[in-house]
Amino acid sequence: MGCPVMPKSGEGAGKSASLSQSAKEMITHFNENLVTNCALQVRELRDCRTSVVDGQNTDCIKASENFQQCNSTNKEELAKVKSKCNSLLGIYYPTLEQNFFHCIQVSNGETNKCEAKLKQFVECAEEVLEG
Repeated sequence: MGCPVMPKSGEGAGKSASLSQSAKEMITHFNENLVTNCALQVRELRDCRTSVVDGQNTDCIKASENFQQCNSTNKEELAKVKSKCNSLLGIYYPTLEQNFFHCIQVSNGETNKCEAKLKQFVECAEEVLEG
C-alpha cells in the first residue's frame, strides 16, 4: 500500500493542498459577504427537522420556504457572477475553493497566477453583486 493516492479532481488537487492566507480570505469574503449565505436557513431547517424527529410537533414549512428562497437567491447571484466573471477564473465546480485548486492543477502549481485570477474574480463578483 505504499502508493500515493492522487486526489480526485477538485478535491485539493494541485501541488499545494493548503490555501494561503490571502486566498482563504478572498474565498471567505466571497462566500460570506458577497453571495447570499444560507447557513442560517440550513441550520434552522435542520433544527426544525431534528425537533420533529424528537417528537415535538414543529411546523417546518416556514423554515423550508426560507431556505428555498435563500437558495434560489444564491443561485441567481452565482449565475450572474458566473456569466460576467467566468473568464477571469474558470468555474467548473460548485465551490470557489474547488475552482481555485483546479486552476492550480491546470497551471502546474502556479499558485501566484491563480491567486491573481482569484482576486480578479472576487473583484468582478463585487462589481456584479454590489453594482
